[in-house]
Amino acid sequence: MTTKYFTYILYTAVFDKYYIRQTSDLILRMKMHNELSENSFTSKYRPWDLVYFQEVSSRSLTMKLEKYLKGRKKEYYQNLITDFELQKYYSLAGIIGVNFQHVISL
Repeated sequence: MTTKYFTYILYTAVFDKYYIRQTSDLILRMKMHNELSENSFTSKYRPWDLVYFQEVSSRSLTMKLEKYLKGRKKEYYQNLITDFELQKYYSLAGIIGVNFQHVISL
């Protein structure tokens, strides 16, 4: 069984904040952010919506994508689907043939 890795972006409309991370278990991480974790950054700003996630083939590429996304301003996240710079980054990073997963429209 191959491990899947995800880079994801959460958004809380209540506090107008974004949160970017990577994981190998997206469902568990969402549960942790919204229900289980205590005394963490995400526990202070609940509820969180998953607004974007990207499945990537390796942990190292997932971490590179996370770092890339964290270097952007929050207005950037609203345009991920059509963002040419992100497409260019994927190409340069060797992330080829991936599908964008845009969960909700902001």
